[in-house]
Amino acid sequence: MLAELAQTTTIAEGARMAGLAPQTLRYHIRRGQIETVMTPLGRLILRNSLEKFLRSRADEAKEIPDR
Repeated sequence: MLAELAQTTTIAEGARMAGLAPQTLRYHIRRGQIETVMTPLGRLILRNSLEKFLRSRADEAKEIPDR
């Protein structure tokens, strides 16, 4: 359990890492784009899921042509 918690982050910290508002991060969680786990501490984000989400956003940004 402790090892799993070490691989998680709070929504507030995840939002800071992603450069997003916490509400925006919650939106992506509700859409199933970021995995979370429920703990006695509340909902925590799986770090590898957040990293995967951020990589996919970066890849999408590269595909948008400059105007």
